[in-house]
Amino acid sequence: MHIGLGFRGGNPITNVMVHTKEALWTFIAFNMIYMYLKYRRAKKGLADENYIEVEENVVLIVKYLIPLNLLLATISAYFGVILRGF
Repeated sequence: MHIGLGFRGGNPITNVMVHTKEALWTFIAFNMIYMYLKYRRAKKGLADENYIEVEENVVLIVKYLIPLNLLLATISAYFGVILRGF
C-alpha cells in the first residue's frame, strides 16, 4: 500500500498512517487465523462431547476476538477515509 499508492515521498504523518493501517490489517489477518484455529478446536471438542473445551473456545471467540477485529477494522477504515484526502 505504501509504495503502490504513491505515498513514498509524501508527508511523514501520512507515511505513519499508511504503515499503521498496514499493521492493523496484518493483525486482523493473524487474529482471523487464530479464530479459525479456535473454531476448529471447538468443533473437535463438540465431536468428542467435551463441552467445557467448546465453551472456552466459543466464549473467547465471541466475547473478545470478534469485537477486537471489528474495532480494528473500524479504526483502519477511518484511516482509509483520512488517507483518501491526501
